Amino acid sequence: MTSRHPLDYYLTLTYPYTVVPDDGSYFIEFPDLPGCMTQVEDASEIAEAAEEIRTLWIETEYDRSADIPEPAGDEDYSGKFLIRVPKTLHRDLVRAARREGVSLNAYVTTLLAQRASASDLVAQLAASLTRPDTARLATQSSPAYEVEVVAPALDADGDSASNRAHLTLIKTVAA
Repeated sequence: MTSRHPLDYYLTLTYPYTVVPDDGSYFIEFPDLPGCMTQVEDASEIAEAAEEIRTLWIETEYDRSADIPEPAGDEDYSGKFLIRVPKTLHRDLVRAARREGVSLNAYVTTLLAQRASASDLVAQLAASLTRPDTARLATQSSPAYEVEVVAPALDADGDSASNRAHLTLIKTVAA
């Protein structure tokens, strides 16, 4: 049996988690802890619920003598990965990159970064809101934004006609 750290070691590590709005509630998941997830009804409950489920997961796995992974760090990523895509998608990406005057690698990197940034903003918005309103958001790589959240339209019974809220960028806020 390999030696492992004491329980307190794992409990003091910082594990990142994701928050996904889900039809009026918020789904919380720890990517580095398989199966460690929970859901809350109110955005104000996210941080407390995340800490509670992380602690419970680590304590349970530790008691079962299971391996507890450490959080993935930046050193675990080389910045390179290979992917197979359908020929038609490859063709379309190459054509789009040519239209933009950039390499295929640069074009795909930009697409992925834009998608990741949008996901980060939505997750940050979900974590910071306590009511559908206007919120101020800031990311590490971008200026602060003021964003208006428009809740889904409700039908006569008060049910949501759509489970998607709409985000509208109002303005960039001077730092």
